[in-house]
Amino acid sequence: MNELQARLSLGQTGLTVVARLRHPGGAQEGADVSCPESGATTGLYSGDVPALTPADIYTVDFVDNGSGRLLTTGELHWDGTQEVTVEDAVSAGGSGITIADVQTALTNQGYTTARALLLDNLDAAISSVLTAIGGLNDLSSSDVETAVQAALTAQGYTVTRAAKLDNLDAAISAVLTAIGGLNDVSIADVQTALTNQGYTAGRAVFLDALPLIYLAVEKVRKVTTNRCVVSVDELTVTIYEDDESTVAFTFTISADKKLRDPN
Repeated sequence: MNELQARLSLGQTGLTVVARLRHPGGAQEGADVSCPESGATTGLYSGDVPALTPADIYTVDFVDNGSGRLLTTGELHWDGTQEVTVEDAVSAGGSGITIADVQTALTNQGYTTARALLLDNLDAAISSVLTAIGGLNDLSSSDVETAVQAALTAQGYTVTRAAKLDNLDAAISAVLTAIGGLNDVSIADVQTALTNQGYTAGRAVFLDALPLIYLAVEKVRKVTTNRCVVSVDELTVTIYEDDESTVAFTFTISADKKLRDPN
């Protein structure tokens, strides 16, 4: 009596706990009340209700003073001088706390009339749950096998595909053998393949002459197709580059017009 107590789990020991009395509206009454732990590692914290605390039904918040974390809550029925239990209120009659006050306190804690009615159906609800749980145990091994097979088939793990797994090692081995064979290709194999395609060593030599052949072909093209100007005396022929302004070749014509010599 007249004591604020909070019993916490054994893991919540060694804390600096304070209690805060709050009126039904939430306002704190007075200062924090120190609640030291009773004994070592007991998890039981207690403190005395301050003198001159006015009568009211208080919510008591037990707080870790170090972190400010709320540890637990309780309730205090205080008549101005001492704590009043429900039994005290009922037996005392004229103490100021009525049955309605008790009902209000219960409602504030969540024990409402509507919830009380639900207790009448609790046995039936529990029985229904137990029946449903019991039904889960009625599955036979064949039922389980059928259900598992259906689930696997739905995921694509069919009987046909399962049989293919038996050949998986052989299939992988064949692939690895084929890949290993790719590493047996030699330089001579590559040379033979090129020769079979017509890329012979003799033809490869011609590649060195390609730049000279190209230049010769270009000269022939320009001489035969580019702009050509004959001098007034018809003794000189000038052939121009593709831009038609840069001289590419100049030829001298003999007087009898039978010879053409490059300059």
